[in-house]
Amino acid sequence: MLSGLSSADRNALIGKEFFPQLISGPFHHGLVVVFLAATIMTVVAAVASLIRGKKYVHLELPTGSVDIVEGGADTPAETVSEDGAAGAGASGAGASGADASVSAGRHR
Repeated sequence: MLSGLSSADRNALIGKEFFPQLISGPFHHGLVVVFLAATIMTVVAAVASLIRGKKYVHLELPTGSVDIVEGGADTPAETVSEDGAAGAGASGAGASGADASVSAGRHR
């Protein structure tokens, strides 16, 4: 393909000036666009950070099994573990038949 060109054209294509001059304009434009976008995103993030306020601290949540206590202040408390097994409450009384059916219905 280069053999069909004159020696001046061939030297211009193979030389160290043609290709860098060819891509320098589009490359410069791409760099301007990318750095402008990065600057805008940085400013937006800084403004959002200032608007947000003080440092947010995550609360430590308890891990492991959680017992659900059913019953009001006037009824004996019944604890139901995660597997649905009812246990005796603070009064030491077991669950009545009605309470056990309600508990079993909630943990299907």
